[in-house]
Amino acid sequence: MERFLYDSKISNEIDHLLIKKHELTSFQLMTLASRDIFNKIIHQFNDKNNLFIILCGPGNNGGDGFCLAKFLSDNNYKVKVIKTHPKESFHGDALKALQGLDAIDEIFVNEIPNSVTVIVDALFGTGLNRQLDQCSQSLIDAANESNAFRIAIDVPSGLCGTSGRIFGRPFKADQTMTLICNKVGLFIGFAREFTGKIDLIPIFNDTTALIAEKKIKPKALKINQSALDFIPPSKETDHKHKRGKVLIIGGFTGMKGAAFLAAKAAYRSGCGLVYIASDNHHFSPGETFLDESLTFSYSNDLLIEKINKGEFDAILIGPGLYEDAVSEVAFRLLIESKVKKVIDAGALSLLAKWDLGHLDNAVLTPHHGEASRLINLSSEVIKNNTMESLIAIQEKYNSVTVLKGAGTLIATDDIYICVDGHKGMATAGTGDVLAGITVSLLAQGASCKQAAIAGTYIHSKAADYYAQDNGKLGMIASDIIEYIPKVINV
Repeated sequence: MERFLYDSKISNEIDHLLIKKHELTSFQLMTLASRDIFNKIIHQFNDKNNLFIILCGPGNNGGDGFCLAKFLSDNNYKVKVIKTHPKESFHGDALKALQGLDAIDEIFVNEIPNSVTVIVDALFGTGLNRQLDQCSQSLIDAANESNAFRIAIDVPSGLCGTSGRIFGRPFKADQTMTLICNKVGLFIGFAREFTGKIDLIPIFNDTTALIAEKKIKPKALKINQSALDFIPPSKETDHKHKRGKVLIIGGFTGMKGAAFLAAKAAYRSGCGLVYIASDNHHFSPGETFLDESLTFSYSNDLLIEKINKGEFDAILIGPGLYEDAVSEVAFRLLIESKVKKVIDAGALSLLAKWDLGHLDNAVLTPHHGEASRLINLSSEVIKNNTMESLIAIQEKYNSVTVLKGAGTLIATDDIYICVDGHKGMATAGTGDVLAGITVSLLAQGASCKQAAIAGTYIHSKAADYYAQDNGKLGMIASDIIEYIPKVINV
């Protein structure tokens, strides 16, 4: 269940199915959810002297907050409720929950007491798809400025539970307790800035079975360690030609480092041979910085000849590649060839420039800026609509697509989300490393889907291992490469 991610609409459908199956009222489900949140919170904060502030909005998320406040009060914890609207604005289950708070100190202000230990956000949850109103925004700003520990119920208010888009300045949680199923918006877009640690509160043990019975398809799946199963097996008797031959087209004048990072990442990921094709006037003996790689001077005719001969198991084109370095004829031949390929960086610009359509055996690895050129949308639009942008690229080019960023997305027959990695990866060359890992797996026999998923996992997990030993800031792309063997030799 942890692996499956749902949008807000589907999560509401699952709520209704559980209500029906367990013969509950919606208020009873709200009470059960609040009970489980209460149990988790007091496991972390069990001192009776702690002060809890619950921020409650007018909808069902506010109802969760009111029920939580009652559980805290009934168990002799100090709790205050701040609601954003007067009582007459509440209806249904939220009103019923509010009416049970007679003994609790209610305050209708935007001021957070300095003595507070924990602030709980129960303002909007999954229900927000508009800008925050002024009252809620002021309250969230005050909460974010507090030194208290901040917990969001379901989804931090101001964050869209489906897209990861933000509305105003969201509640910045240290911990998000999401109910029944994981929401996809907690893992994409701008979410990482606001969710903190994400804990799933399942409430029932049979939710997974019910979802399977009703054939409810998740919006996306998390990538986890099972991605390593996609690494092609090796034999003790293998030789270098059996382990896969990679060609990297790139590393042209002024950008040779990009190709070398990709080549080293490819080797560290297990392939047997890496060739680098680049322009001919800056390679000199001992200057490749990678003794294992084989280099040759690039020409369009030579590329055509080698592709036609089938000399390589997989090709990476793009790291350190100028737009005018490859002819349209040679590029089209490569794109249309059956050889498995990764298209990155400069080659993505060529793809957009010549408006090529469906590709064969290709993995595209754009960041948001490159994606904007592929589908003619601004980077800002793509940041706010990462899932839709990913699907648009995949459908246009009929290729496995890896949209890089915080919460990297992969489109194959399903949508996959990388939940590993960290802010230290925002540095030059990390994309080249990912491309190198991916093409290496392709050369070893992985499919485009398998290489994209496994490559993304290896890349992010290696960065996490580095951070465990050294911290996040100050990491450079080559540091990730050195931790690849630790990931793949688990």
